[in-house]
Formats: sequence, structure tokens, C-alpha cells
Amino acid sequence: MLDAKSTSLSLTNVTVLKLYCDGCPGQNKNVTIIGMLMKWLYFTRSAVEEIHVIYPIVGHLYLPPDRIFGRIQNVVKRKEVIINPKEYRAIFSKFATVLDMESDFDVFDWKTAVETHVKPPGQWHFQFSSAKRMIIKKEASSSGKKSLLEVKLITAPIWECTSMC
Repeated sequence: MLDAKSTSLSLTNVTVLKLYCDGCPGQNKNVTIIGMLMKWLYFTRSAVEEIHVIYPIVGHLYLPPDRIFGRIQNVVKRKEVIINPKEYRAIFSKFATVLDMESDFDVFDWKTAVETHVKPPGQWHFQFSSAKRMIIKKEASSSGKKSLLEVKLITAPIWECTSMC
């Protein structure tokens, strides 16, 4: 989906892409998401050189999707029964743009792809679960022919980060 969005948006002058994910380890803070972002950054033709993945402290920040989810939840609660999945689509469409899998973007098996190229987080030399921010940076190699990716984890809360974060 990031690839589909990046082709429809102009990222010409954008060098840093900031993505906010909820801090739930089972959903976003996982190796599959990071592997997917690394592949996108490595092959992108945009000017993006860094991706900052930010995990706000659970329960302390409310992102726009949280507000939209609350509004959707209020509509769904008022319905006694929803039998047809198309009813959900109609409700979601009132609050956000709804995309169809496989017609609006390609679907890939990222989990399998990442597992063949990246060690499981338990074998990493740092504790992935404590990350508050992750920076994935693309740099030219010393020969200048290939790009290299550097991953930096920041475990300090957002308000403790200096300008280096």
C-alpha cells in the first residue's frame, strides 16, 4: 500500500518519511513491517532517504485514525445486527477512503519474504520491543554503486529525544 500511495503522491522534495504506528507489538512493531519498509526504501525512486517509524506511548497519544475509529464505533453500536460485510464498507466510506485489496493495490506475502532475509528479532543484538522510534536510512556505499541500509533504534520516549532522533 505504501508503494501505491507513493506513486500517487508527489515525494519529489521529501527526504524523510515519518510513519506513526501504535505501540502494540502484535500489530505494527514487528519485523515484517520493518522488512517491508526497508525493501521499499532500498528500491524507491523517490528522494526519500530516511524513514522514521515512531511508536507513541500507548494510551497517551490519539492519532487521527483513533478518532475516526471512535466515530465508526458509535455508528456500528447503534446497529442491532450487521449481516452483510458490504454494510461495514458503507459505514467506513462515510468516514474515510476505502480501498479494495487486489484492485486498488497489490497484496504480497511480506512475512515469508522477510523471514528468508532477516533474522528473527530474538537473535538480534538489541531488544526490538523497547524501541520508541526506529530510523531506517539509505546511504550510498563507498563504491557509490549500491545503496546500503542502516537501522537505528531509539528507546528514549519522544519528548526525551534530541534533534538526532
